[in-house]
Amino acid sequence: MKKTSGRQESLPLALLFGAGAGALLLLLSTLILAGLIWGGLIPAKAPRLVLSLLASLCAFSGGRVAVRRWKGGTLVAGGLTGLILCGLLAFLCLGTAGRPAFPGPWFVALAMVLAGGCLAGLGGRKKK
Repeated sequence: MKKTSGRQESLPLALLFGAGAGALLLLLSTLILAGLIWGGLIPAKAPRLVLSLLASLCAFSGGRVAVRRWKGGTLVAGGLTGLILCGLLAFLCLGTAGRPAFPGPWFVALAMVLAGGCLAGLGGRKKK
């Protein structure tokens, strides 16, 4: 049998790690952005677009974590991580504010998050 170096988890565990990393990065970036607004460094009207971009970057980084941890298809791991973060983001926005808090149609921001996860899967895994 051929041994592989590195840790390879099952898909649910890899998705848990990826979605957790993406959600943690999204929380930290939101807190930093709130501090910048509170300090007066960023105008109060600008953060909606910035938050949408940060959410897609967080989905990308969470997708990369899931792709590196799962031994199967890379696009599946990245896309599912983006989908989990889309659901989490939609649930939090609609559950706390009662309305979407994104610029324009809110599904565009969710599509950006999903695209970030899929883009992470398209990158593939490093060859050892």
